[in-house]
Amino acid sequence: MKIGILGSGLMGGKFGTLFARAGHEVVFSYARSKEELNRLAREAGGNARAGTPSEAAQGHQRKRSNETGV
Repeated sequence: MKIGILGSGLMGGKFGTLFARAGHEVVFSYARSKEELNRLAREAGGNARAGTPSEAAQGHQRKRSNETGV
């Protein structure tokens, strides 16, 4: 499954990591810094990568908004 994470804070980062380690393709977006986003994708392993919100939303079956509910 392709999963786009929009809001890669504590909750989005954990969900995305779990999905990536389970073998899903994950695109992380929206983090405090680009370096943090790249680190998160690298540590998630598997098919995880950092991307823009647009990349995370394109062609993915599941999307997650940020923790504030916006």
